[in-house]
Amino acid sequence: MTKETKQQLTQEHIEKLFKFVQSKNVPYRDVQFEIVDHLASAIEDMQVDNPEWSFGLCLDQVYGKFPITGFAQLIEQKEEALNKYWKKKLWPYLFEYFKLPRIIITVTLFLCIQQFFQQFPDVPLGAKFLINPNLLLVWVGLFILIISSYFLKKRYKDVNSLLYLKSFHLAGHVVTSALTVFPIYFYCIIYNPDGVLMFSGIHSYVLAWFVVGIIIKLHTFHFVFPKLLHEEAHNKYAHLKMKLA
Repeated sequence: MTKETKQQLTQEHIEKLFKFVQSKNVPYRDVQFEIVDHLASAIEDMQVDNPEWSFGLCLDQVYGKFPITGFAQLIEQKEEALNKYWKKKLWPYLFEYFKLPRIIITVTLFLCIQQFFQQFPDVPLGAKFLINPNLLLVWVGLFILIISSYFLKKRYKDVNSLLYLKSFHLAGHVVTSALTVFPIYFYCIIYNPDGVLMFSGIHSYVLAWFVVGIIIKLHTFHFVFPKLLHEEAHNKYAHLKMKLA
């Protein structure tokens, strides 16, 4: 038997490989496909050199070449690679808000919200008698994060079973958090360490930035990023039959 005449595994063998991979705690279907493809190819090559070996023996030999942790290291590598991939893809989409014509709409919205906050009187003792404004901003940010995650999971049924979708989900939050979490964090530490409830001066600008950041975050997650996701899924993962809205 030569390389040119090597026999492909049967459908029954492929199904056994899927069950084997699933038994090794590989939860993502897209990663399962890649591992099964790798195992099948390695087994076919091994049977070319050792035609008397059974499928089970070849599988044991191929799997034995993986680390003692099995496929865990491979999954970690895929997670890291996909997170980097999505961040690289999503950043340019986010930067579109700072180009014409969106920059005009964004700045106009920002200034309107900033002027709206300017109408409120300062409450110097608010932090003592009501709630620490810094903490309130953090809780509002977390609430938006939870709501956004909830609707994304409702929209994409496979978000927890496909690493491709899960990585998109996480990378999107990281990218858009630059508009909300980080500015608010530095503001709370540098400009408002005492947590005084105020709306004038720099406070109105920070609050407006926070609100605009949330609006951009929700808009990109539900109207901008999904377009990219659909294109990528169609081109690279059509065989997985993802449930995309």
